[in-house]
Amino acid sequence: MQNKKGEKPPLLGLSIVAMFLIWGGLAFYIPVYLGINTHIIFFNIIGFICLTISLAGSLIEISNIWKNEAYSYWGVSLVFILPAILLHLSVYYYEINEFWSIFIKVAVIVLLFIGTPFIPMGFSYLLWKRNDENTDEREISGEERVTNSTNKIQLISSLIIAILTLATAIVQLVSQLNK
Repeated sequence: MQNKKGEKPPLLGLSIVAMFLIWGGLAFYIPVYLGINTHIIFFNIIGFICLTISLAGSLIEISNIWKNEAYSYWGVSLVFILPAILLHLSVYYYEINEFWSIFIKVAVIVLLFIGTPFIPMGFSYLLWKRNDENTDEREISGEERVTNSTNKIQLISSLIIAILTLATAIVQLVSQLNK
């Protein structure tokens, strides 16, 4: 079978999201595996960046499946808000030079300024229904039923990846704060 030009597998986005989840978990595990006690923050930053991309990507994938823009806006919002939270925590839990802490605080404000407006924008799409979504169940062909079952598999997979990503980030954050 030949693919049409530009056609992509339906689970390609989900596999990319899963790839960032795996990379984030590996970045957190590298210092433990190699016994590194210094420069752990570098690996934590890389891990949290990968997990942020994974979580935002899984929300964007969910928005593609449910045909609802709300999750896409929330995914974009997370790309800015999670790094802002991590930068804020780094100022208060790591010994950072006062000179750099001012720049980090400005970066936190800028990231929050960009990321937080996407949250209410996403809520506006939750209650909005389009006319083409109200199709009768009897009008659905066999090919569309296969597409619907593929969408359900994608949705469940995206939800699992989002939950795993969030759980990995929470466990890592709690373990770092308890040190």
